[in-house]
Amino acid sequence: MTDPTPPSDESASADPPTASQAVDGELFVRLLTRHENDLYRSIVALMPGRPEVDDVMQETAASLWKKFADYDASQPFLPWARRFALFEVLKWRQRLGRSKLIFNDDLIHQVAAEQDAVQPELEQRRKALDICLAKLGRRDRQLLRQRYQDGLTVMDLAQSEGIKPHKLYYALEKIRRNLLACIETTINSARLRES
Repeated sequence: MTDPTPPSDESASADPPTASQAVDGELFVRLLTRHENDLYRSIVALMPGRPEVDDVMQETAASLWKKFADYDASQPFLPWARRFALFEVLKWRQRLGRSKLIFNDDLIHQVAAEQDAVQPELEQRRKALDICLAKLGRRDRQLLRQRYQDGLTVMDLAQSEGIKPHKLYYALEKIRRNLLACIETTINSARLRES
């Protein structure tokens, strides 16, 4: 729902942003862009199957921008942003009023806390995945991209590659197993270097 109040002319006569504000704006955009997918997944986890997820994400981004001056750049951005997402989900729930809800507020808080607890491990796995994907051959990366990023079915992909679907299933399974082994090795190596 949009605000029926027309925009004021204050913005037209406002002073241009200072250099510090411009730098803060650039930092905000970089951080939000980098963590947007993770933040979106956090919101989906707190309100699964709800079409309002995009609206809550927009409200979260707006709240983050309004409070960005309070952000401590020495701390990780994502946990800070997730707190805003949690509050926006709770506000959304309040607006629902007496509608039937799947989760109560305690469960929402519990899910949010669990997300914060596993985030470091997920980030470590994501970095290891990036390293391991870079080690794959061009064809294997292309198959993974077409299957998982572009969303092609195995049947369509097999047809475009000119191979039988069962052979493609086997090839994808082998790539996934190799990626998993590489991820585990990469994470274990990093842990050994840290100790």
